[in-house]
Parts: sequence; structure tokens; C-alpha cells
Amino acid sequence: PTGDTDDDGTPNGTDPDPVDPCIPDENALACPTGDTDDDGTPNGTDPDPVDPCIPDENALACPTGDTDDDGTPNGTDPDPLDPCIPDENALACPTGDTDGDGVTNGTDPAPLDPCIPNACEVPDVTEGFSVSGGGLTSCASVGQTGWLPLLGVGVLGLRRRRQR
Repeated sequence: PTGDTDDDGTPNGTDPDPVDPCIPDENALACPTGDTDDDGTPNGTDPDPVDPCIPDENALACPTGDTDDDGTPNGTDPDPLDPCIPDENALACPTGDTDGDGVTNGTDPAPLDPCIPNACEVPDVTEGFSVSGGGLTSCASVGQTGWLPLLGVGVLGLRRRRQR
């Protein structure tokens, strides 16, 4: 009753079926249908059945993977299956608003561009002034920083027109 005939880690004397590597532990390394590393790939087809990051680097069991694609590794993500935790505005979170345009990521055709789907309305900050330099460049940087970054020149580039 010594030894381990089926190589399942349970000595023959206490193994209820000493020739079946899946009994008593269906996830024993010797069991081809088990999943020792809990990566979702059966031991018999897993190229490294003790490494949860192989063959899928984003498997839930892989601590360095990112199963929910929220930018936070599984090992530090409080809920690795919810893309809205820990960052409710993560790009993968359908109810978040990554670009701050008021349209949720799940319905925004360009969740990284605050000008889509709503065109940016640029206020006429140059009325009564002339712009020396590049002028308005784009609305991609519009958001929480305001409109000044859009000007190719800063406030110093604006000069008051002389009234005639």
C-alpha cells in the first residue's frame, strides 16, 4: 500500500482508486482532464499545467494578466472580472466615460475622443483679438483642462486690436 501508482499525489494505501490519476483529486497534475493551475486549460492540452499564465496570459488565475481588460493586473484588481472596478472610467468599462464627453464608453463610437460623437463647440475666444501663431489646432485635448491648450499660442499670443 505504499507508492503512488497513478502519480496523482495520493499514496496507494489511501487512494480510493490507485490506478485513476483523477481520483481522489480531479485537478491532480497527472489527471489529463484536470486543471492544476486553474487557468481554464485541461492539463492534457496545457503546455505548462503548473503555470496559470500559459497558454493564456490573461487567464483569471494569472496574477499578471488582466482578465477584464481594465488596465489593472488580476493580482491587484479587487474584482478581476469587472472592468469598472477599480476605475469606473476605464476604457473597458461600458458605463464609464473615458474621454469625459458625457457619452458612456459602451455607446461612444470613439471613447478616447471627446469630440465624437458630439462636435466640439469652440467658443469665440478671439473676438476683438487677432491670433498670432498657430491658431486653434484640434479639439482632442478638450476636456477637463479647458480651451487654452487648443490655442497654438498662449494668452501672450493674443493682442488687442486697435479700435479706429
